[in-house]
Amino acid sequence: MTNKKENLSGTKNWIILRITSIISLIYLFYILIFFSEREIDHTSLQEFFLKRPVKILTIFAVFSTVVHFLIGTQNILTDYIKNKKLKILIYSTLYVFLAFHLFYLKKIIF
Repeated sequence: MTNKKENLSGTKNWIILRITSIISLIYLFYILIFFSEREIDHTSLQEFFLKRPVKILTIFAVFSTVVHFLIGTQNILTDYIKNKKLKILIYSTLYVFLAFHLFYLKKIIF
């Protein structure tokens, strides 16, 4: 007999993964359209990424990518890594890595 809470968690994770994928796909198309419509140089990139809608969309895209990455990694570690100390080491390393990059992104965007 399966645990109802585990099924809800799995369903919730599946839905979150689909939503984050859609957000990332929207961002990808938005960036590709920008690159395809004009010649790209440093000034045009600066102007593009200084626009408020682009900053907001970039924040959503990065956040959704991080959430997608964390859920996927959690599923992989839960399924394939049984050693609890190794899991803690991997999680700790990933969280430090993500925190560093999110902090760096904050400096870039703002």
